[in-house]
Amino acid sequence: MIKQIKKIKWLIPGVISVAAMAGCQDETKPQQPAAIPAAYWRTGPEAAKSDQEALGMLATDVQVARDGLSESEALQRLNKWEAEHNMIYQIKAVRLDTGMAVATPSVHPYPIRVDVSVFRGAQPIYNFSFVPRDNRNVVLLGE
Repeated sequence: MIKQIKKIKWLIPGVISVAAMAGCQDETKPQQPAAIPAAYWRTGPEAAKSDQEALGMLATDVQVARDGLSESEALQRLNKWEAEHNMIYQIKAVRLDTGMAVATPSVHPYPIRVDVSVFRGAQPIYNFSFVPRDNRNVVLLGE
């Protein structure tokens, strides 16, 4: 009986040590970045059957951006595509809480909604709206 108690006495600290080490993580490993939503780059613009479809993919990337940085990248892809396809756009921004128009959305301190209309010449091609993760990104649309 005494031998069994002595064995258990050494077994318990051993089990606790192993359990503690199993729960530890090496903090020196770099964290993997989360995937950036980018329908445009997954399928490529050449895969789009129409300008509306390509703009839809690009607009979705802007709308679902997880943070200000990914939103900025999505807006830059949109700008590049529009320039390559000779398109122009017009934006209108309104405050979310009051619905009042905002003259300078990139420096506005409150949440806003940006309505984007894309044109080829005078012909409207596509419309979409988004709530910026970072209002400063609206300057990428040439506010």
